Amino acid sequence: MQTLIITEKPSVARDFAKALGVTNKKNGYIESKDYIITWSVGHLVTLYEPHDYSPKWKTWSLASLPVIPERFSYKPISGTIKQLKIIRNLIKNHRGEIVIATDAGREGEVIARTILFYCGFHDMNKLKRFWTSQALTPLVVRQEMASLKPGKDYDRLWHAGRARQIADWLVGINITRAATKVMNDLFSVGRVQTAVLALICDRKKQRENFKPEPYWILTALFKNKKGKWKGTWFHKNNSRFSDLKKVGKTLAGMDGQKGVVAKAEMTKPPPDYTEASLLKDM
Repeated sequence: MQTLIITEKPSVARDFAKALGVTNKKNGYIESKDYIITWSVGHLVTLYEPHDYSPKWKTWSLASLPVIPERFSYKPISGTIKQLKIIRNLIKNHRGEIVIATDAGREGEVIARTILFYCGFHDMNKLKRFWTSQALTPLVVRQEMASLKPGKDYDRLWHAGRARQIADWLVGINITRAATKVMNDLFSVGRVQTAVLALICDRKKQRENFKPEPYWILTALFKNKKGKWKGTWFHKNNSRFSDLKKVGKTLAGMDGQKGVVAKAEMTKPPPDYTEASLLKDM
């Protein structure tokens, strides 16, 4: 019986296909006797707009606030509805296990679950989770496919992701409409975008009000039998002098003195970035 694998994007589906020897390309998926590998293109469904719930929420007015539906529903994203239909047909006719192989994180879980539930899938006993933050080399894919976890182990991640998604919707819809009506101009408000915009504005003000001040850095040349190297003076993680006289006093106190190597460490250069490790550091 075939296993259906759902990835987050086509490139990841190709990585799985390469690792698992799946070569029969179809419209929207790749197939072999053991696997069907399909993909989303990010989110394929999105939360309803306010007017999808009730005509009264189509008009922006303070009287209609707050916009809080009794139950939140999803609808297809128009630009990717073709792929959603392909996945829905695959799920409808599938009798084996389904593997969520979207990104290992809250958002990846939301992408997969909203697609599955929208397509009518609810048999959690057949749901498995592929989970890794490593680069998807053929070896990693095969290893992780051999140690899949039950999908229900990630239910809390799904609930957290959906709660975040709904909270973003509620904040964005209600405060945007309230601010726009009260201030009589369009103000787009969001849980993340407003906070980020505030950081950008604060940084802009800092740059505009910045007053340059001179500073000095003291470096010294050290040498021993193994070679020469430069060192930089610092004190409590501060390597700058704001007073040139202090530079002179410090220099006079260390001129001609022998340096002592208190600690020496050799470190290997970090490995090359993978997409996952780069996103993590960003």
